[in-house]
Amino acid sequence: MKDIQKVKWSDIRESVVAANQGLAEAIDEIAPEDQPTLYLAEYLFGEPIIDARGLNIHYNENLHSIHDEMLPTDLRKDLDYTRVPAMICLNKTTEYFTDFNERVFPIHLLEPGTMMGAWEILDKSNTVYQHQIWRVVAGARTLFMLPKITDQLSHSKMLRSFGLSELPPPHNLFNQGKIFANIAQAPFLNCKWRAQVLIFGRGWFEQAQESKMKPFYNLLLEQAWCYTRHSRNHMFFEIIWQFLAQAQAQTRLKPNVYVLETVKHLINISTGSVMAFAPLQDQDDRIAPVKTLQQAYLEEYGLKHYIPSIMAPAYLKRTAKVYYSFLVPTLLSLSPNYSFRNILEDERNIKNLLEHFFKQFAEHYASCGDLFGKAVKFEFFHFEADPLHGIHASHSLPQFDPDFSHFAEDPNRIFCENGPFIRACVQISRD
Repeated sequence: MKDIQKVKWSDIRESVVAANQGLAEAIDEIAPEDQPTLYLAEYLFGEPIIDARGLNIHYNENLHSIHDEMLPTDLRKDLDYTRVPAMICLNKTTEYFTDFNERVFPIHLLEPGTMMGAWEILDKSNTVYQHQIWRVVAGARTLFMLPKITDQLSHSKMLRSFGLSELPPPHNLFNQGKIFANIAQAPFLNCKWRAQVLIFGRGWFEQAQESKMKPFYNLLLEQAWCYTRHSRNHMFFEIIWQFLAQAQAQTRLKPNVYVLETVKHLINISTGSVMAFAPLQDQDDRIAPVKTLQQAYLEEYGLKHYIPSIMAPAYLKRTAKVYYSFLVPTLLSLSPNYSFRNILEDERNIKNLLEHFFKQFAEHYASCGDLFGKAVKFEFFHFEADPLHGIHASHSLPQFDPDFSHFAEDPNRIFCENGPFIRACVQISRD
């Protein structure tokens, strides 16, 4: 693993062009002799780029907080101007998330080329947003494998083979992401996955008011504006929820708070405002070292029969189909005391309420149909099929999405129909 290093614009320019051409053009307008310091940092899969204290960087072959006094004074001074300095991941994704009480909530999955730290730079006030309530890791944190991987003996054998210290198997699905990160970071495995992050030093913003810096500063403003779309439409979504209330009244049902909040969450997923999940393919290496993790569970854990499918965060606008699991809920409003004792009945009520909502919305706001897309579809699945209410059996999921049954490494392996994630879930898709 390379330590953080100062770089010249001429050395890194082509990588930035490939990731974000607009940013490269904005920097090109600044004379080379006037460009403040740039740093190139590398991270292993799952390593914390930002944690509760702020930025982490590699120095002397170890990961350090930017506040660590072991770091050179000039380096700390140049990069601690805000909790999240402006940076861009050049080749991999990064995930913003928050976690507590054994649960993880994915906030954003940023594609390569997306600027991080724009809000912190632009908002100088001491807002709640700047408090240490979320973190950023290299790659995806919220990952789930469809087959069960909780066997103690198999889990211990795999860890020993990679020279890892003993950890309990991930009985909670939200713990799987940590295990995957430990595997990818195992020195014996020698995983080649690296996230390259370009970090902008303090000088880029001390000179922000100078005319030569305006294109760069305007780029930050433009990106921050794009990411506030959902917040700026808050009033419109509040009106939408009134249609949801009307739909609820028409059903003559009294669904619990969980059902109502889940319907809201699914509607937000359908607009591309929040993430659901999708199965990773071989080409999704930018999100996670897919083959490395799958081989670890096939060869060392000894996973039998099943395809080692891995679910990762995804936006509907970036992929044709996404999935939300009722047994692995990621909606922030969920009560920690909620009991999942009658998931099938909850699914029936959620499906019924969604259908009434879209009917109400189409009748009153036909001109806003592109908010959801006319072709948005919801297909519900449960390990106990309910044909009367249009809920499919979980084992039929590959008929709706061949990605679940494709595994080129071993065509004889089969889809895991009893995996915790898909035992009760919904597919949201666009034609």
